Amino acid sequence: MNKSYLQSAHNKEKLMYQEMDETIVLLLPVLIPIAAGVLLLTVKRLRNSRKTMISLVMAALTAGALCAFAAVARGGGLTLWKLTDTITIEFRVDGISRLFAVLTASVWLLVGIYSMTYMTHERDEHRFFGFYLIVLG
Repeated sequence: MNKSYLQSAHNKEKLMYQEMDETIVLLLPVLIPIAAGVLLLTVKRLRNSRKTMISLVMAALTAGALCAFAAVARGGGLTLWKLTDTITIEFRVDGISRLFAVLTASVWLLVGIYSMTYMTHERDEHRFFGFYLIVLG
């Protein structure tokens, strides 16, 4: 085989994995809280112990916030739907989206921490935290 052909194929594969990494980093802040919320609502074992439930909620909030910060630092974008050449629906990290991503990730994390204490006397707090995480996503 031609050496330049192999190098070109390797570069294309490397570029594909870089684009996939950017896509995953942009989707993780959305998918992690949704998955954790669905787990909390559907898996009975997770909601039987308050300590387990709080651990899952805090892990999802922290992971989502860290992924949001990583997505903001990396930049990039992901096109979800292209109607025309000029009209698209996409996840794209620009200046204003950086500001709002950091702001919302921080506020949701602080509200989650506050609600841990606030919700101790409520019945069915697993439902609150499950839907809280889904809405966050």
